[in-house]
Amino acid sequence: AVNILREFMFENVYEPEDRGEDGRAARRIIKLLYDHYRKNRDEILPEYGRSSGSEAQAVVDYVAGMTDHYALRVAEKIQPGIAEVFSSRLL
Repeated sequence: AVNILREFMFENVYEPEDRGEDGRAARRIIKLLYDHYRKNRDEILPEYGRSSGSEAQAVVDYVAGMTDHYALRVAEKIQPGIAEVFSSRLL
C-alpha cells in the first residue's frame, strides 16, 4: 500500500523543482547572468579566469559561486522584475 501511495504521489502530486514556477524563473535568471557575464567579461574578477583557462568556464565558475541572494540582486539590476517570483522570500 505504501508503494502504491508513493507512486501515486510522484505521478500526480509532486512536481519536479525545475518544472514549477520557481524552477522556470531560476533557469531564466541563470541564463540571464551567464549571457550578461559572457558579454561583459570585464565585470568578472580576474581570478576566475586564471584556473579554468576557458572564458566560458570562468563565467560558469563566477555565476556558480554566487549566493542565491546575490544572484537575484544582480539579476534584478540587469533586468528588473526577473526575480519577482522570489521577492517575498529572498530579496
